[in-house]
Amino acid sequence: MSYRGLSGGIYKPLSEKDVETIHEASLNILEKTGFTYESGLASTLALLENAGAIVDRKADRIYFLRDLIREQAAKAPAQVILYSRDGQNDLKLSEDRVHLGTGGAAIKVLDLATEEPRPSTLDDLYQLGRLVDRLENIQGVDIGGEAKSGKEALLRSSTQVTPEGLSNDETVGYNIIVRACR
Repeated sequence: MSYRGLSGGIYKPLSEKDVETIHEASLNILEKTGFTYESGLASTLALLENAGAIVDRKADRIYFLRDLIREQAAKAPAQVILYSRDGQNDLKLSEDRVHLGTGGAAIKVLDLATEEPRPSTLDDLYQLGRLVDRLENIQGVDIGGEAKSGKEALLRSSTQVTPEGLSNDETVGYNIIVRACR
């Protein structure tokens, strides 16, 4: 099993005091401001409430008390491995590892023949996945956007770790099928 990525932890533009100030501000935001959520997340909201989060359904907001955040952070593993489909591009996420990846939806591409931007095609996404798969400094790829067919083109062309947001049972089922059929 190969773990890609670079050694990190050397570049520290912020002092420990600066980091603590940002951390405290983020805890205040999560506890006092919270954030909004979209409809259709009833089971997620129930999970969060059972874990100790405060869900205000009238305002569509979720609040996380700082003690809850600290408690859950203490339970987090020191490292997580994101497995690739070929076993050669696995990513070990840990404190001192840095990984580079693509991002965005590739809604438009530069047409090399006309030198003009144009809407991307499935073939463009497939070719972009092939390109990224061969760039040794890229350790994860996400260029397919929201369309299922775009994700499928990406998954068929690349063995890199491909992150995916799973928002409902249909999305989970679709991802299991597509990833298994690569």
